[in-house]
Amino acid sequence: MYSRHVLKGDDYNIGLLAGKLFKDEINRDIKEYYEIIKNEEYSLITDQIIEKLSKNLPRVLSEIYGRADGANVDRKVMVLFYSPEVYTKIDACTTAIYKKKDRILFCHNEDDYGCSHLNRNLLKLDYGDYWLFGMGDYRRLNGSNFGCNSYGLIFSCNYLFHEKANLNNLSRYVISRDLIESKTIDECIEKLKKNKPASPFSFNVLDIKTNEVINIENDFDDLYITHIDGKYARSNHFLNKENPKKSLNSHYRNLYANQRIETLNENADIDDLVNVLAYEDEEYVKSIYMCPIKYKDIDNTTTIANFSFDSYTKRIKIKDCFDLSVIEFDYDNFESVL
Repeated sequence: MYSRHVLKGDDYNIGLLAGKLFKDEINRDIKEYYEIIKNEEYSLITDQIIEKLSKNLPRVLSEIYGRADGANVDRKVMVLFYSPEVYTKIDACTTAIYKKKDRILFCHNEDDYGCSHLNRNLLKLDYGDYWLFGMGDYRRLNGSNFGCNSYGLIFSCNYLFHEKANLNNLSRYVISRDLIESKTIDECIEKLKKNKPASPFSFNVLDIKTNEVINIENDFDDLYITHIDGKYARSNHFLNKENPKKSLNSHYRNLYANQRIETLNENADIDDLVNVLAYEDEEYVKSIYMCPIKYKDIDNTTTIANFSFDSYTKRIKIKDCFDLSVIEFDYDNFESVL
């Protein structure tokens, strides 16, 4: 199972602790970015990103600087490292949600590439008067995958295919980091109106205080909001735009996830929803769950974890897809699995 850690302090110090935690993995991969930053174009783009972060999301910038100092790498290079739109890295993910009469079932497959127990873990960021929880990543801040916060929000993210990144905007990975600080769904929406992403992404958010759950597709200039009441499943292409760009794998994950969730009835529980996203086809491209053991030798995304939450029991389950272990804990008691 992924290692579990609680990081305490302010933005910089939490970043510092995360940087130390991922120091070896960061230094292994960041070397090429010292060369990239020598290019005048990339250097200028990175300066502009720093200026925008300093103005719009200074706390996020402070955390990135903390990570840089903790890993003992150059701060400017680290900002480029955490702005993947500049070098066009992509990921995947599938989410399924079932809002029933008495509860909301929430489930997410985290798909990514180049993952291991060395460069991923489960992190709780403890600021004293509130906390954030999610998957820790050596090349992304918390918020880009799945998790929750002490304000009662449960969330997950999905990459959205697009033609070209808009480098005049901030990386979606730093915007999603800011999103998970929100206290309400309305605050999430207001933040997204203020900060436009360099690449589109989908943000699924459940508020356990109000029993409301929505999906937000964040385009370069527009927000497409879906209020979920019933069954909902999605992968990595826009559902609210005509003829969206998509991969064949995203097409099939969306198709099969929706077909499978439609078979559920009011008696369905969280394990039934997890099973929706557990579908494996004989072909990789038609699978919802891309087993990282089976596909360990391919240069593509695989499913590295499954996250699920039941609003009735307020229990979180996380499956580690590398060793197939599962941990389960109360929404507000991460320390119980340390």
